[in-house]
Amino acid sequence: MFAFFRTANGFLGGGVTLVLFVYLQEIVGRKWWAVTGSLLNGLFALGIVVMVGIAYAVPPWRTMIQILVIPQVVPLISLWFLPESPRWLYSQGKLAEAESVLIKIAKRNGVNHPVLSLVKKPSEHKKSSFTVIDLFKNRTTLKRLLIMGYIWFVCSFVYYGLTLAAGDIGSNPYMNELLSGVVELPTMMFTAYILDRKWCGRKRGLVVALLTAGVCCFILMFYKEKNTLKMGVGLSGKMLIATAFNIIYIYSPELFPTVVRNAALGSQSMCARVGGILSAQMKTLVAINPLVAYLLFAITGITSGLLSFFLPETLGIKPPDSFADLDSQIKKNNSARITPNVPRMVMSNLRKKENNLEQAELLLASDEDDIF
Repeated sequence: MFAFFRTANGFLGGGVTLVLFVYLQEIVGRKWWAVTGSLLNGLFALGIVVMVGIAYAVPPWRTMIQILVIPQVVPLISLWFLPESPRWLYSQGKLAEAESVLIKIAKRNGVNHPVLSLVKKPSEHKKSSFTVIDLFKNRTTLKRLLIMGYIWFVCSFVYYGLTLAAGDIGSNPYMNELLSGVVELPTMMFTAYILDRKWCGRKRGLVVALLTAGVCCFILMFYKEKNTLKMGVGLSGKMLIATAFNIIYIYSPELFPTVVRNAALGSQSMCARVGGILSAQMKTLVAINPLVAYLLFAITGITSGLLSFFLPETLGIKPPDSFADLDSQIKKNNSARITPNVPRMVMSNLRKKENNLEQAELLLASDEDDIF
């Protein structure tokens, strides 16, 4: 009975978290996505800190679980007062309902007598519903799905692996777990700051976080004894992989059209669950052979960081609502890459011609000198 409800809790809890994140992103303006995404992940870290405090105060695990269930009643009550996502309503062709929700939001924001009229694009949404199969039919979404699926797997694998291996870093399990949650809280503000900066953005931030997290895991291979320096490196790796986890929650929804966004994130979340399952075995491997365990963390972290180079930057780009929007974005990006090169090619050819003319004039001048 315990195993059944424990499995159901993990199955439903993962789905609720995913839907909550997508909903939170779609209910606010695009400029707030980095803030809301970071806030949600910061609350996750805060939950770890609170859970450690409860576990320390109430050691019996049955009593601890009963206490942790109480706060989950609050979201059930709030569901009756939350509106549907206007972006999702628009993607499904429910324009009147989307307008109603947006008008309510505008009034809450202090707009007097808001007037709104949504118009559906003529070529949009000929298909009423989309599934994960549609992600595999489109070459662009398939490529992004495979890369992001691996990144989600790595983030979960390394994140929970370092969390469960906290006992190998320090001697006090409560303090180790508390610190592993506390170090994630600064990543909330840090990530919200860097993701909206042009010098960083989503892509560069993810690449750096994954690569440096892999490097930290590589350094942990050379520490055989528990000490303060090892704890510092381990907590740094945990903070960096938490930053990467934070970024992909914000980055992933921007890579896929609205009509398949939930399906895409659901597939990537499934990859993350596989990483979480394997990370549970890494605790045993760390105890038996920490060299191999941290090497696996390092390899997966570095390879995922390298694969991130093949993803596009989404900072300042409107997320697509349909596959047609996605295709038009790709064509626009391709033309933008080609167009700047045209003047350069023309100038290069002109310079070559000028150089050839100068050389020809010099040759003629030298011949004239020889003749006269």
